[in-house]
Amino acid sequence: MQSSGLPMDTVARLLQHSGREIQSTIQGSCMGAALPDGVTISIRCDGESDWPVGTPVAILNGTNLLAHRIVYRSRRPRLRDYVVTQGDHSVLCDAPRHRSHVLGEVVSWSDGHGWRPVGPPSAPSTGRRSLSRVSRSLVIAVMAVNVRTARALSDGSLWLKRVLTKSPGA
Repeated sequence: MQSSGLPMDTVARLLQHSGREIQSTIQGSCMGAALPDGVTISIRCDGESDWPVGTPVAILNGTNLLAHRIVYRSRRPRLRDYVVTQGDHSVLCDAPRHRSHVLGEVVSWSDGHGWRPVGPPSAPSTGRRSLSRVSRSLVIAVMAVNVRTARALSDGSLWLKRVLTKSPGA
């Protein structure tokens, strides 16, 4: 998403409550076949929605826009405005984000040959599913105590994963 010189968060906040659909191109394979690398996504900007678990959303992450699926929403009043997201092919979940960072629901995608709805997540292997569940549960448990600490735990885990996957012999 390009911002025409305005800060990305300013553009996102203007769009969040517009009810408009916008398009952006995504890169990466973390969503697998549900959102293939390099496709254009259509995002329904509606910051007032109460997206259920499983909804693919576009999230503002600094100057980047992520397209991941919501994997956790708390019912606790103190945490009600936070979501935890994760790419379908990612073992680790993202850091908890305030709903103000969610631009909207990703409703469809196109590779230049027509628009398609976002597919369901593909079934991961048993080991990958178990590791994903453990890491997500840990972030959620820490989030119940302190959101900032849960963010640091998740960000640190993602950093460590990047370091290990780039290391020779890892």
